[in-house]
Amino acid sequence: MDSGTTIIAIILLLVCIIPFMMMYIKSSRKEKHLSQALSKAASSRHMKINEQDIWHETAIGIDHAENVLFFIQVKNAISLINIFPLHEVDHFKKVIEGGNHQTVQAAPEIAEKLGFTCSFKDKSKEDISIEFFNTKKNGMTISNEYLLLEKWHQIIQQKLSEIKLTSSR
Repeated sequence: MDSGTTIIAIILLLVCIIPFMMMYIKSSRKEKHLSQALSKAASSRHMKINEQDIWHETAIGIDHAENVLFFIQVKNAISLINIFPLHEVDHFKKVIEGGNHQTVQAAPEIAEKLGFTCSFKDKSKEDISIEFFNTKKNGMTISNEYLLLEKWHQIIQQKLSEIKLTSSR
């Protein structure tokens, strides 16, 4: 009698645990694929990703030595890759739609869209938009995208300041 109850308990436990394990494995595979795609994009240009973040179907990374930013977003099994040297950047701006900086910082879940826009010194190049979160694409729930936006804004602004200092010498 006790062995029957134990077997049923083990089976029920496995039925509950297996879906979560499958979701974790699928998520790990996506993350690994994005990380490899980021590294491949950098190595094909003889660069190396020193710092990166991966979320949903998006990856961002930077080569600190070359001051080049890499951004990959997967949409419908197609990888969109943006690669741009920071020394070519004229203006870099954080984009927060659905609230202002203070309200989104206090309650990130009210944001509808988070990202960056980047314009270049060479005006023949089109501006680039990097999207960290969009309620129309990512659903209504925001997780750590706002924190990532702040982190990368700080990294990129610091690099742009360093570039300006070295070019003014």
